[in-house]
Amino acid sequence: MSNKQGDALAEYGYGCASCRVCTLAGREKLQCVRAQNYSTAEAERFGGRYIYYCPMGLTCFVSPILGENESAAHITAGPFLMVEREDYIDCELTCLEKEQRTGIVRELESVPVVHTATVNQMSTLLFMAVGFLNKVSATERMRKVQSADAIQGQINSYILQLKQEERPSPYPFATEKAFLRSIRRAEREEAGRLLNELLGYILLASVFCYVDVRHAHTIHLCMQYIETHYHEKVTLEQLAERVFLSPAYLSRVFKEETGTAFNDYLNRVRITKARQLLLHEELRIIDVASAVGFEDQSYFTKVFRRVTGMTPLRYRARYTQGTD
Repeated sequence: MSNKQGDALAEYGYGCASCRVCTLAGREKLQCVRAQNYSTAEAERFGGRYIYYCPMGLTCFVSPILGENESAAHITAGPFLMVEREDYIDCELTCLEKEQRTGIVRELESVPVVHTATVNQMSTLLFMAVGFLNKVSATERMRKVQSADAIQGQINSYILQLKQEERPSPYPFATEKAFLRSIRRAEREEAGRLLNELLGYILLASVFCYVDVRHAHTIHLCMQYIETHYHEKVTLEQLAERVFLSPAYLSRVFKEETGTAFNDYLNRVRITKARQLLLHEELRIIDVASAVGFEDQSYFTKVFRRVTGMTPLRYRARYTQGTD
């Protein structure tokens, strides 16, 4: 149990306070505190419980203890693994130094392996137990959020993640993005059409389930950050730190959720912005490249050709002068 500042008030068994994985990897303990506080806020948003990954990719779940107006403290269960230790080691520790890797492998002997179904059941039990500490009104409010989110969360920006057993095609983020854009523009018919597409995907895909929510919100945060910072230097490591995941794990879930590798997605956003700028003939190609985040014009041309099938100069000629 921890307070809002992340100070451990009590710990039973092997918990975040005694875990040394982050320290052995050379990470600050503050990152764990931030991940806990962020996940506590998400637990309130999603109805009183939230399963998340710590900065080193270990799993925890949390439920908030509510004060008068907001959470006063939180109870965190974990860390533990939801994959076999060998898989975790191969995926998460490959970029570390040998000495760091050896120390963490030894530390992992204290970290239990818990399967997904059990984690979901345990998170429900924690929510029920914490309910005895919270006011009845607060517990009832969060319980209602849980039932409402089964529908609402599939439509708004916090889309629930698909179950892993039989993975369908990636969630149509582009359709959702177009839907939100049509709402902002008051395009009623277009918004209705796109909403029907989303509902058709969601309601026919019976693999949706609230208790399996994991990283849909994280991917949205990454996509939103790219949309507003594409003209700057954006790295996977930078985003991973913002969403409290390891770069290797973020890379994997980003590809799984969007169907596109992180760098490919970033480049496509930049090229989309570049195509708009190229219609302004007074702008030099090198200036367009710089404006959308490319430091090297030749690399910009290479990426532009790979995405559009033509060079920036040819694209400009075709769409401003009507020639090839």
